[in-house]
Amino acid sequence: MRAITEPSLASKIVFDHFKYAGRDADRESSHADVLKALAFCFKLVNSNAHDDPAAARHILSELERMR
Repeated sequence: MRAITEPSLASKIVFDHFKYAGRDADRESSHADVLKALAFCFKLVNSNAHDDPAAARHILSELERMR
């Protein structure tokens, strides 16, 4: 995934797309902290996919469009 090598893309996905508001990362955080927040967001998408597969597919299609 390009977000691993592109800090600005990772930040955009985490804070603009997922609207991450956790205490572990913010827009001023290191790239490593942003990637941890991104992993947390994907974990939530994956765990919620069982309850709402359509929503998970929608999120993944939005991320594909960001490529």
